[in-house]
Amino acid sequence: MTGLEGDWNKGDRLFGKMGKLMKKNMQLATKRNAMMYRDQIKRTIRSGRNMAPVSPVTKAYKKSSKPLIDHGDLLQSVDLITISPSTFFVGVPRTAGKKGRTSMVNIAAVHEFGATIRPVSASALTIPVTREASELAREHGGVGNIPGLFRPKGTKVLARKKGKGFEIMFILKDEVVIPPRPFIEPSLNKVRHKMKRQWERAIIAALRGKPYAARS
Repeated sequence: MTGLEGDWNKGDRLFGKMGKLMKKNMQLATKRNAMMYRDQIKRTIRSGRNMAPVSPVTKAYKKSSKPLIDHGDLLQSVDLITISPSTFFVGVPRTAGKKGRTSMVNIAAVHEFGATIRPVSASALTIPVTREASELAREHGGVGNIPGLFRPKGTKVLARKKGKGFEIMFILKDEVVIPPRPFIEPSLNKVRHKMKRQWERAIIAALRGKPYAARS
């Protein structure tokens, strides 16, 4: 029985070594997949492809037709957070900064799922027509504090005098419907098969007794 015991001990050592290698390989593959997913989310935001177009007012304000790119706040908030060697968070964390009074995670949720926004304490929403209007509101602590701003009779705009006429600064709206412009789920669908292949290669490498060489 000594020879058989030696074979069992040898097998036990091999399986023990394989188990450790499998764990290490899977952790590496998972980290690589998390990085790939994060990068794909950023590419999706940058491209703006296959998303609902922005409104003419938003397009004029942004001077761009790309839906999710303005100052780059959303793009910069996408992060990869290590929770454990084999667990990672990818997306917009609750700890991400704020844009104005709104947290970036709430902004991300609005873009991902869409939303209908209505005024809470005011009679109407004030939509800035230009960046200057937005900056003035921020500078004065609110639209109502901007000097010289008035509502021309019979209109749903706020304006200020300019020469012999006036310049529209804000549009008044009862509500704003923001269509879904998802970037989290489409990004996952884009890399899903690559992630699966990465895990499969990590498993095969461990079964062959080899460390995993990560590939994108």
